[in-house]
Amino acid sequence: MMAQPPSKRLPSCAIQAWALVFPILCLCCLTIFHVIMVSETSPLFSRRGQVVKNVKAQEPFTASKVISAQIPLGGNVRQEQEDDPRPQPNHSSWSGFQSGGMAHPSAHPQPRNQSLPRAMAAPSNSAYDELYTVMRRDPLRLTEFIAKFPKGGELHSHWQGAISPRELLDLAKGHSWLIDPASMIARPPGSKKSKKPGLQDLDAMAQANEERILRSWSILDFKPNSSSSRHFFSIFERIWLLSEAFENDVIASILARATVDRLAYVELMANPFTQGLRDLAGHAGKLCDFNPENLKQLPNCLHKHGIKNMVGGVRQKTDLQADWLQNKLGYQPFNAYNKQGPVLRFLYQVPRAQDPASVMTKLYFAFLLVHEDDRFVGVNLVQQENSGNGLRDYDLHMRMLIFLKEQFPDVPVSLHAGELGPNSENAQQSREHIRKAITIGGAKRIGHGVNIHADPRPNELLELMASKNILVEVSLSSNDFILGVRDRDHPLRLFLKHRVPVALSTDDAGVLRTSSNREFFQAVVGHKLSYSEVKQLARNSLTFSFLQGVSLWDARPGGSIRAECKSLRAEPPAPDAQCLEFLQSNPKAHLEWKLEEELSQFDSTAGFSEQEIGRGVG
Repeated sequence: MMAQPPSKRLPSCAIQAWALVFPILCLCCLTIFHVIMVSETSPLFSRRGQVVKNVKAQEPFTASKVISAQIPLGGNVRQEQEDDPRPQPNHSSWSGFQSGGMAHPSAHPQPRNQSLPRAMAAPSNSAYDELYTVMRRDPLRLTEFIAKFPKGGELHSHWQGAISPRELLDLAKGHSWLIDPASMIARPPGSKKSKKPGLQDLDAMAQANEERILRSWSILDFKPNSSSSRHFFSIFERIWLLSEAFENDVIASILARATVDRLAYVELMANPFTQGLRDLAGHAGKLCDFNPENLKQLPNCLHKHGIKNMVGGVRQKTDLQADWLQNKLGYQPFNAYNKQGPVLRFLYQVPRAQDPASVMTKLYFAFLLVHEDDRFVGVNLVQQENSGNGLRDYDLHMRMLIFLKEQFPDVPVSLHAGELGPNSENAQQSREHIRKAITIGGAKRIGHGVNIHADPRPNELLELMASKNILVEVSLSSNDFILGVRDRDHPLRLFLKHRVPVALSTDDAGVLRTSSNREFFQAVVGHKLSYSEVKQLARNSLTFSFLQGVSLWDARPGGSIRAECKSLRAEPPAPDAQCLEFLQSNPKAHLEWKLEEELSQFDSTAGFSEQEIGRGVG
């Protein structure tokens, strides 16, 4: 019999020991892997278990990469390509912000206000900003972030240019509108000029050559050059009659878009009028023997010619508009306490390019209307400031505002000023326009302010704006296309460095093919904004709005809360009876508190998860 070889089986005690050790080793490996993946400093950043690849600290994501990737910026009211608010390669050669000698915000960290509850604080040196910096390099996640982020309000939007050309075509469809193939001006049926030879049916042209119309009514496919400004301003002559004919539909579309962009408030520039006002303004110079050196004589003459009744006519028209919008939208946008959609207010715009008597007549009408009707909250002068009457009469317009502010001290003013680029006409003669708008015209907000550096004493002016809390309405897409000013040439970072309040705006979203989503995207990528700065932009847009009521904040938005709402300083914040009464009496404070609740919700759900934030909160 052959001898049996020794058995290769392990002793039973060894098997039992290995059964205990193996699960422990597996658990340790998984723990180490998890720590690496969720680490805030790891080049691989996990969000809710999904790994974001190819994020390198030495290769920050820039807007030019979005252009090449064609990343859309959130949802749209309409899904057509023409309405897709994605970065346009034709006029957006972003390369990312370079400091140019100006300090990055991290060099001047903002102290956290200890009076604010955790949910409302916006610490600059926290895990929020660290995570946001990493996320900013990932285009898909940045797109999602911006689309969901609560943006506060829109303070600089001209209603005629806010709707997309394709939506205008849809509104006109079936209503027998005509178009001049030479000028591309839309004409209503039955008007005197509709009998002009050569006019074509608008619907027929849209069916045969829609692209031509879209290019004529927007900046679609337009390559920026020295005529960019001329092309932009010529668009409004082409669409003016059409947008006026469907004014209510246009405003409804603007509010629908605001809902998509997560805006709680829209301050829309408009100039409703009656035929009587148009006639009076056109003849006021002769009727009232207008004298620019004696402005006091004009109001009495205007009242003799029924300007008070004209204000009443516009108010009645707005009453009808409010009813129409409520039926269309399912809520009342003029109600600041509605829970269904964005709140609407009008900023009455007066064209500065007309003759002095006409400008003064319309300014007086605007101040009178704002004084009497809460749906109109302020006055603005629009049109180009560096040519024609806009340049020649600029100082006269400021004197008009001084006089009217004395008569109506409760009416706030925002002015277009400094909307000039390095190659703009008459830039030298216009270099003090921002300063004059503030110190003479009494402007509480400045639209654009791009040529701030051209002022003879720019640092002094910036300090003045910061000390007086003069907000700048920044429209990046507009300044890019019209003025050719973008990226580090734009003063956005300069304003932030000098603590001048800023809010982002679209200017003419439909014509410029932009949206609030896109403006925030440009600011984040092109100017490397921190998360704290992005939040501040949203807060500014409500605090510096002209909406009725006082602010929730004692001073700057995001700072200490007013004593009436000291209950909001607790954790979790909850308004007590005194605070509720205060919020119900002040629409502005109400929307500000609503925004804080939305920001808190965003941080915990739609934005950053608690796992990502970790111990960095608080």
